[in-house]
Amino acid sequence: MTTSVLFKLFVFTALLAMVSGAEYHQEKPEATPMDAAHRANRRECKVQLALFTVSLCGDVCDSESAVDLVKMCCPSKCTAEQVVKTCCPVN
Repeated sequence: MTTSVLFKLFVFTALLAMVSGAEYHQEKPEATPMDAAHRANRRECKVQLALFTVSLCGDVCDSESAVDLVKMCCPSKCTAEQVVKTCCPVN
């Protein structure tokens, strides 16, 4: 991967973390041990989703598509077709 693609991947992953992290803290202000495990699972999901998106689309999603993708694909697995439809630019 080139440096620009790696940088875009890093920014995309950071954006996913910020968006879903803010959303998570609004829903549950009290932390429990299960919350820590849930956050770790979501963090892993976002990284895997970012890598999957780059492998399918060749680039990262825009911010609105990324939020939709996290909400759709982290609770349950998405297919390649769902990721392409939600995130990849139309050629």
